[in-house]
Amino acid sequence: MSSTARGASRENLDFYPTPAWATDLLLDALEPYSWRHARVLEPAAGDGAIVKRLLARGASPENIDAIEIDVARATKVHEIVTCECCSFLDEPEDPRVPFDLIVTNPPFALAADFARVALGMAGDRGTVALLLRLNWLGSQERAAFHRAHPSDILLLPKRPEFTASMSCSAKKKGCTYRETLPIEAERPRTCPLCGARTACSTTDSIEYAWFVWGPGRGNRWSILPMPEAKGA
Repeated sequence: MSSTARGASRENLDFYPTPAWATDLLLDALEPYSWRHARVLEPAAGDGAIVKRLLARGASPENIDAIEIDVARATKVHEIVTCECCSFLDEPEDPRVPFDLIVTNPPFALAADFARVALGMAGDRGTVALLLRLNWLGSQERAAFHRAHPSDILLLPKRPEFTASMSCSAKKKGCTYRETLPIEAERPRTCPLCGARTACSTTDSIEYAWFVWGPGRGNRWSILPMPEAKGA
C-alpha cells in the first residue's frame, strides 16, 4: 500500500512489500507473547515480507497462517508457512478463530473491509495491526468506524520506501515517461522512450502508521523510535 504519484502506474494488485524495519518497530512495540508463541494471521501476505520478519524474530512457522490472492506470491509464501491462495475478504469463517494477532499491510482501497473482517477474526482478546497511510483517519466515510472501533496509532518515524518512482530527466522537454517499480526491482538508467537519463525517488510522499486494535487499546498516539542503522 503506497501513495502513488498521479500519472504513475500502480503496482499489480496493490503489491507494496513492507520494509523490514517497519515490521520490526511494530513487533518491538507489541508484547512478545502476542506474536512469538501465538497464533498469527497475515491476510495480505504478498511475497512474505512481514512473515519473514516474524520468523526472524522468533515466531514459529507452525503458528503462522497466511493468505495471498496472487498465485505466484502465495506459492512463495507457502514454502515457509501455511498459505492459502484466495481473497481474505472472501475467506469463510474459520472455526479455529480467534487469532491472537492479525497483522498486514492491506490494499488501501480495501483497508476498512480488511479491518472489519480482521477484528471479527481476532475476537475480544486478539490484536489487529494494519499498516496504513495516516490520512486513513481523515474521511467522513470512516468516521463511524473509528468511533466504534478506536485504535492506537503508532506513527512510523520516517517515510517508508515501498516503491521506486522513475521519471525522465527530459520531462521539461516533453518526455512523458513515469513508472512505479517495486523497491527491489532493477531500475532503468536510461529512459525507454527517449534515451535520456532517468531520475529515481524512493521515499513515499505521505506519513504512515500502524493502526492497532486490541484489549486496552484505543485513541492513544505514539511515535515509534527511529530504526537502528545497519551495522550500528
